[in-house]
Amino acid sequence: MAASAIGTNAVVLLVLIGFVFGRPDSFVDLALSYALLNFIATVAVGKYLETRQHQLWSLMQGLEEKEEDA
Repeated sequence: MAASAIGTNAVVLLVLIGFVFGRPDSFVDLALSYALLNFIATVAVGKYLETRQHQLWSLMQGLEEKEEDA
């Protein structure tokens, strides 16, 4: 969540810098590229955490079954 918020602030900052330097077209292109990269990274991290949570849940269930058998 925090990384996404920082990425959003960076995109806004890039657009503002573009307007300050009088070249919004170049900086807007950079901002859009960075926003797309930020979105892909957020989805990838979310997928990784979801998979990791499922692996940990399966491991905990396996340990509970072994304790019940003992």
